Amino acid sequence: PKDSRDFYKFSIVLPREADIDAEHISVLTPLCLAVLGRACGQIVSWETPVGTREMRIIAIEKAGTLAAV
Repeated sequence: PKDSRDFYKFSIVLPREADIDAEHISVLTPLCLAVLGRACGQIVSWETPVGTREMRIIAIEKAGTLAAV
């Protein structure tokens, strides 16, 4: 299905850090599993309750270094 937003920016995080309002998506979601290991320019697809979704990856940014506390 076509979405009203043309652009999505999100961070892939561990499940305990997921917060949809902050655009932090769990690594275990179908969307994140679809984009992991992909490159810029690739089109990915994943299943949702309303059908298959599709998007093109236009940028990938590495987040800050993780540190154990």
